Amino acid sequence: YVAEITVDDTLTTRELSKILHEQGIIRYPSMFRMYHAFRGYGDEYKAGEYSVSANMGYDALIRTFLGRQ
Repeated sequence: YVAEITVDDTLTTRELSKILHEQGIIRYPSMFRMYHAFRGYGDEYKAGEYSVSANMGYDALIRTFLGRQ
């Protein structure tokens, strides 16, 4: 499954995890947020349109939204 996600530069990790959950990309928003914090990623998401897949891991998802492909 692939979803199109629109990100603006004010998006928080909590909001992102909720969007990803609602779109069926992740199952556990709280686990996504814990992983995000554990890995030390910031909230400086790069604004844009992204195609993401439920097959992507947390690192790949986060790096996509941070613009670090």
